[in-house]
Amino acid sequence: MKKRMIVVAGVAVVAIVVALVVSVERRPEWTTRSPRALAELNAAIDAQMKVYASDAKRHLERALQLDPNFVMAKFLLYEQTEMGTTAQRKEFKKFVDSIDLNRLSPRERFMIEMSQASLAGRPEEAGRILDRYLARHPDDPFALNAKGSNLWREGKLDQAKNVFLRLVKIAPNWVVAYNQLGYIAMEQGRFAKSEDYFKTYGFIAPDQANPHDSLGELFILTGRYREALREFNRAITIKPDFCASYMHMAITHLLMGSLDQARADAAAADTQGHCPPHELAMLRCIVKLWPLETAHRWSDILRAAHESGCDTGGSQPSSITVTLDRAAAFSGDMKAAGAFEARAARTLEKVKGSPEESIVRGVLEHMKAMRLAAQGRYDEAAARLRAADSSIPYRGAGNGLFKLVTRLELAEVLRAAGRPAEAARVIASVGKVNPAMARAFNSGAWRPLGLAAHPAS
Repeated sequence: MKKRMIVVAGVAVVAIVVALVVSVERRPEWTTRSPRALAELNAAIDAQMKVYASDAKRHLERALQLDPNFVMAKFLLYEQTEMGTTAQRKEFKKFVDSIDLNRLSPRERFMIEMSQASLAGRPEEAGRILDRYLARHPDDPFALNAKGSNLWREGKLDQAKNVFLRLVKIAPNWVVAYNQLGYIAMEQGRFAKSEDYFKTYGFIAPDQANPHDSLGELFILTGRYREALREFNRAITIKPDFCASYMHMAITHLLMGSLDQARADAAAADTQGHCPPHELAMLRCIVKLWPLETAHRWSDILRAAHESGCDTGGSQPSSITVTLDRAAAFSGDMKAAGAFEARAARTLEKVKGSPEESIVRGVLEHMKAMRLAAQGRYDEAAARLRAADSSIPYRGAGNGLFKLVTRLELAEVLRAAGRPAEAARVIASVGKVNPAMARAFNSGAWRPLGLAAHPAS
């Protein structure tokens, strides 16, 4: 499951905590005197392994009711919560810094120390803490999971793959590792292998929704839209409140041109999926703006977004930000387009050296390309779009689709510049990944920018 087009959170230190089926310490893994609280924590971990966030949150809240001093229950509950505001992040840091490490188990101390270093903006120190712990406990599945997740976020995909392969060998019940292996293969462009991993995940965990959702994401990216819908429906049959699948169904229906069904999916995400408010707001905006975007009604996009509050001005770029920047450029509002670029540039400075840098850099290059294309400076726009494409990974369906759309925009500006042979090669590269998207482009049914080809083309 990947929820956002722009992956800004990566893999949190304990956001993918899973069932710790192998004890590597003689003392209890979790420090509490309440057996009932411990049972609730273990239930939360089991839910986390299934990517059932709301269930995990409920069990953690119960654990804290049973033992208000249960440090790890409170710690995991914070990690379960979306840290959307500066106040929330400060509150979490204050809590982490106040923890008495001496009364915790070695694993608990390790988790807290990593979090302290990360919250203090010292990722290298967090990595050293992980490596020291892993050197002492080479078969600890939690440490292996953390190591694989860090390598994945850093773009060291082959190394991450090897760690997760070791993890599933050491701890076969750690089935969510197959999910990570599937996304790593997707990011490498090894789509058949990605499908194999996701299907293995589903075979081992047939009672879980996430394997179907992840496989559905792969099918979205590769243009197998009906198969994607089948997987998302299977996910919500297993888990009716599995939010991500409702959102993914809406995106799939938009790509298929089924606007009414996408609207119904967005409504179901609220009433049945119980999606978080900020995710619902994002989905509603995507569905609202999509028909205007496909019709190239740029000014109407800006007006509708303003009326609906679709751009919150957040620090991290999103699919809505990209849509509004494109609309600003092609409606001639270069001041607004420049403001979007400036915001992305500020974000890039903040995330330099982090796993998010590549994606944010791709967004910024894309924004510059939109302004240049709108001004008719097609050769310059093409160079920026190539830079954006090289920076955007196939990291889940959202980023992957953004990459493919960027290539089709490149094809448009190349054709507008009178370079049809180059444009044809770019379209062919899209077709190798998502034939449906390439066919829609070639037929004229959908063009991202609506540019006219150069007469010589």
